[in-house]
Amino acid sequence: MTVAVIVPVYNGMYTIERAIASVQKQTYTKWHLYVINDASTDNTLNILKKYDKEPKVTIINLKRNAGAANARNEAIKLSEEKYIAFLDADDEWHDNKLSMQMDSIVNDNVNVVCSFYNYIKGETCVTISTKLRYLSMDDFLKKKFRVCFSSLIFKRPKENILFNNMGHEDFYFIYLLLKEYNLLSVLRQSVVNYYEVSGSLSRNKQKAAGWHYKILTKIFNGEKLKVSIYYIYYVLNGIRFTLQVKRK
Repeated sequence: MTVAVIVPVYNGMYTIERAIASVQKQTYTKWHLYVINDASTDNTLNILKKYDKEPKVTIINLKRNAGAANARNEAIKLSEEKYIAFLDADDEWHDNKLSMQMDSIVNDNVNVVCSFYNYIKGETCVTISTKLRYLSMDDFLKKKFRVCFSSLIFKRPKENILFNNMGHEDFYFIYLLLKEYNLLSVLRQSVVNYYEVSGSLSRNKQKAAGWHYKILTKIFNGEKLKVSIYYIYYVLNGIRFTLQVKRK
């Protein structure tokens, strides 16, 4: 069972080699890596040239920058592997990530798996976990566990699910996966390092809140009561997550 590993990158010259190396070190060896260079303007293109001739790596250089959603869609449509996993260019996997998740898929008879992960910001490292073994659609929409997108692996549906070009497109993508498969299994071990990228955190939070409200409106077809209830869960669990990270 081969896994298509999809890594979109834009101006990732400082982290892309680390991400690629973490895939190449996997103890589970049935994978093919798709790196989509989203018209980077730094040295990313030159760095990726060294992987051109590797048989398990496909480099896709896009001529126009169109965002991570479009980049991932290009790789989803190009790839044919039965399973798909995502990795952001500034994150990295632990060596046993694919092995443990593929074991979970086979032994637990599930189609979608995420995992615990290490949240890293500067010198701070916090393991993000949950008591839940599975996330239902309701659990996910209430943000009872903040899923790290770089931890996600799933069986390819009969018809490919593609990303919408919208804010929080990764959240909406998982929502579509849950519509297809009903449950999201949680591997109870940290197998991903998620790196918080520096930036205007308060402004980004404001943007994210607006994006999330729009997604909930789309999911619930504009039903204001449901949108309001799930938005409150989003805010409260966001505060809880922030406090969890700051306590460490």
